[in-house]
Amino acid sequence: MPESDLICYTEFERLLRTLEEQKIFCEKMILLLKRKQTTIINNQVEELRLCMQDEQNLMQLIKTAVERLQEIRLDLSEYLKLPPQTTALSDLVHLAPFPLRLKIQNLQLHLRTLIEKMAKINHENRHLLNYSIEFIRGMVQLFLKPGDETNRIYDPRGMIALPQNGTKVVNFQI
Repeated sequence: MPESDLICYTEFERLLRTLEEQKIFCEKMILLLKRKQTTIINNQVEELRLCMQDEQNLMQLIKTAVERLQEIRLDLSEYLKLPPQTTALSDLVHLAPFPLRLKIQNLQLHLRTLIEKMAKINHENRHLLNYSIEFIRGMVQLFLKPGDETNRIYDPRGMIALPQNGTKVVNFQI
């Protein structure tokens, strides 16, 4: 096997390993998103904060893996003498040696399924949070005097924007 073919094969193996790593990250993210959903439902604020911190850490690892994929794409484009600006990773997969090509294609399909699961769970979490926010807004409006509006009373930080008396400690409108 010529050296250039060996280098190219090695790059495709590197691509396969990076995609396998991304698969693991996606599986971890799905578990984390499910845990986050449970904490939202159970109103576990501290656990939710931990989930969000874990999510940020995992996102950083995913970002690094995506950057590595871009690097591999550029290297493979160079080895295969293809224009790097217009060559997509999916174009390169079709040029991979047969056993690696099948593994990469299967991984791509599995990753697509995992990403769809993540999107679904994210949508559910967004719905839960939005429903909770709307419920609280409704409750606030229920306790306000007719004609009062929350945005007149509170600023965006939740502080009292229009105190009626400078010495008033508690706003009894809520």
